Amino acid sequence: MSLLMLLKRAQNNDEDAMMEIIERFEPKIRKSLRSTDSSVRDDIRQEMSLKIIEYILKYNFDKTLECFDFVKGVSQK
Repeated sequence: MSLLMLLKRAQNNDEDAMMEIIERFEPKIRKSLRSTDSSVRDDIRQEMSLKIIEYILKYNFDKTLECFDFVKGVSQK
């Protein structure tokens, strides 16, 4: 399923879609966590997941037409 479709479903309270989006970003999250202290990695992973969820819920389909903007926004957080 495309990221755009997952975003739409996630904004309609589809928990499975939300989890799939987070799982798709998991490799980037893991890569980012390599440079952090191992004692705080779990906390940072949770914070990153929360930021992704917040961004999903705030994403405006009317204002932003390209899904690329969503990926770019999440990657920069």
